[in-house]
Amino acid sequence: FQHIGTAFLNLFRLSSGDAWSEVVMTLGMTSAAFPRQADSLLHARRALADFNGAHSQVDMEAALVTLRRALPGCIEASELQSLAEDKGSRASLDCSKPNHCDGTCGSIIAYIFIPFFVVLTNNVVMKL
Repeated sequence: FQHIGTAFLNLFRLSSGDAWSEVVMTLGMTSAAFPRQADSLLHARRALADFNGAHSQVDMEAALVTLRRALPGCIEASELQSLAEDKGSRASLDCSKPNHCDGTCGSIIAYIFIPFFVVLTNNVVMKL
């Protein structure tokens, strides 16, 4: 819901009943479902350095796989900010642009709001 076009497209998808359970699962994903190991940010920094220093597509994809293993599931904004703090290293992120370091985790509210929205819009459509 960061862009108006995507938001309307998602609301239309929800109101039509088209795979709305997938949207609930994605938007309801929280970091509690993906516990981190103590050294996961260290592994993520190494993978990010490998990605930034990659010279071929194969090396970039291998670094992305390693990065996804280090930080599975959704990523909190605090984790992205921590990765962005290493300004001088190859493993840093650029958080100067808007939305570049926003977390990818959702909220538990999605489990309540989305089914309510689907039921409400289905009732409105049925009344027409």
